[in-house]
Amino acid sequence: MTEQELRSLPKILPEDAANYLKGTATVSPQAIRLWAQNKDCPFCKAITMKRRNVYVINVNALVRYKEAQDVEI
Repeated sequence: MTEQELRSLPKILPEDAANYLKGTATVSPQAIRLWAQNKDCPFCKAITMKRRNVYVINVNALVRYKEAQDVEI
């Protein structure tokens, strides 16, 4: 998935974020969910609503995260 395709989505789900990161950092949608639930994810927050989690993904932070992963040190 390209950045343009990602930005065209009305709502970004953990599945979309994982697809966007594919090739850079192999992360599953479930790993993103757990990362967000532990409050460690730099681009996603888990918000509990009626005993269910809703995941809010910041597209700009996701793009910055991928760009940082692409840089080799």
